[in-house]
Amino acid sequence: MPLQFIPSAILITSVSNRIGVNNANIGTTLQRLKYHLESLQPSAADSSGPRQVG
Repeated sequence: MPLQFIPSAILITSVSNRIGVNNANIGTTLQRLKYHLESLQPSAADSSGPRQVG
């Protein structure tokens, strides 16, 4: 970002440390994605062997 835009960007977003905020948001998103994906995996208690269809 050109330096002349930084004061305007801070006024508009109220964030002076955009890189830090972006990194925090990315970290939060990755943690939520990991939690969601882990919740989709069957637990050891659920895997009592192969399922029989029919």
